[in-house]
Amino acid sequence: MFLKYKKNKFISNFLSLSSLQIASYIFPLLTIPYLVRVLGVDNFGLIAFAGGIVFYFNVLVSYGFGLTATKDISVQRDNLSKLNKIFSAVISTQLFLLFISCILFFVLIFSIESIWNERILYIYSFIFALSNTFFPIFFFQGMEQMKYITIINVISRIISTAAIFIFITCREDYYLVPAVYAFFTFISTVYSIYFIGKTFNVHVSFVSIQRILKTLKDGRHIFISNIGITLYDNTVIVILGFLTTLETVGYFSVAQKLIKAIISLSQPIYKTVYPHIMLLAKESKPEALKFIRKVAFFSSIVNLFIFFIILIFANQILIFLFGDNIEESIVIIQIMSLLPLIVGLNNIIGVQTLIAFNLQHFLSKITVFIGILSLPVSFSVIYVYGAQGAAIVTLIVELSILIFIYIYLIKNKIYILTKKDFNVSNI
Repeated sequence: MFLKYKKNKFISNFLSLSSLQIASYIFPLLTIPYLVRVLGVDNFGLIAFAGGIVFYFNVLVSYGFGLTATKDISVQRDNLSKLNKIFSAVISTQLFLLFISCILFFVLIFSIESIWNERILYIYSFIFALSNTFFPIFFFQGMEQMKYITIINVISRIISTAAIFIFITCREDYYLVPAVYAFFTFISTVYSIYFIGKTFNVHVSFVSIQRILKTLKDGRHIFISNIGITLYDNTVIVILGFLTTLETVGYFSVAQKLIKAIISLSQPIYKTVYPHIMLLAKESKPEALKFIRKVAFFSSIVNLFIFFIILIFANQILIFLFGDNIEESIVIIQIMSLLPLIVGLNNIIGVQTLIAFNLQHFLSKITVFIGILSLPVSFSVIYVYGAQGAAIVTLIVELSILIFIYIYLIKNKIYILTKKDFNVSNI
């Protein structure tokens, strides 16, 4: 009976996460072709560049709680007192980081002329990015009760998508794009926090500065890891904006957003299995490893199929979605067509396996090391090859991280590709 219940919950969360992921990426995908045509590739590139700048603040405020807080919630889901403490600590810490981010953001606006000239766009982009970080998906994911917020999120995405078609009608409306998304994201975030209090009796209460500092300390490895990821992922588009034209940024952004939307199709699998892996690892690490192997195998089969589809039909896909004026994105998306497979493996045998086996400190080290190393490489390759160079750097970096993590796991006698048993004494 218990196993049947767990299976039903697993399927329920998978379906809910799938719906949530579709809402997060598919609905925006419906608007991208429209925005490219109405705003022009250059203004679309400007929006992407502004989003790249404010994303650094997103990384700071989110602080990796999507992983660390989810793990804590999943372990303490039956302890109401501890759930309140965890939830309050996370929200309070995020508010503290938001205060710091606001100061840094306004310093940035007043310091750089090009940002000051487009300050309205950047302010709306900042509000959107930060509203999104407070969306408490970590709580529902840790509780394995994703169905509760799926409807909220899907409704929000549908309305915001409709609003894009209603309010964005000419080139001069480009600054309203993040404003529309910010408005509806803020409403859904506030309602979700209210819903948690009403349904689970978990409320936000401000915690001491000592608790905030402890929360920051506990999550530092994942946060540092996210910094490393941002250095090679998000910074690519920022460097591209500084070294090339906004039109080039637009072509790259179109391909990147399409690839990320495709990658997102597998995310429900990884997010659904994450709390399950954490619970398995707590009870039996060998059983957790067996489960990880299965997920890695089946997700890789799916992602390999996706790789061939993108590689072969990139031309038809882009022309169908965006028309003939987007041909420069075709080669870019073909270069990045292997990313769904690599990113998927990085997620399941990288992030989740390392956290499950308490090796997350290596994740922070390797991502920061690769991230820092990628900066001079990105500058030189993008300077020579432009948007195609940005795609090449993104692919090489993700592959390098996967190779380093796999070698490190073998060093710790954690075998993913072979069925050797893991001995707890190895760590």
